[in-house]
Amino acid sequence: EAIVLAFLAATIVLVTVGEMFFFPVEPSFVSDLSPLSLRGRYQGLLGAAAGLGTAVAPVVGGMVLDTAPGPLLWLGAAGACGIIAAGLWRLGGRVPGEIART
Repeated sequence: EAIVLAFLAATIVLVTVGEMFFFPVEPSFVSDLSPLSLRGRYQGLLGAAAGLGTAVAPVVGGMVLDTAPGPLLWLGAAGACGIIAAGLWRLGGRVPGEIART
């Protein structure tokens, strides 16, 4: 049990640190991607997508865990993260300003 708690604590720390790096720059990133006249809509869509993900993900994850083995949920999450990472990597060369140079 101690090893499980240690891994849980490490996971919580890793996610928290990731959020500390991601959430402060997220509005700037979306602002750099959006046309000047549509920035409000893009920011609104960002907030709506984040809220929808927060609301829907636990329900979908619970349904997957109820109907399929646990590793299927983690494989699905890893696949979704891979797709998102590939999309962000592809956007890296198209983003104007400082983001594209880092």
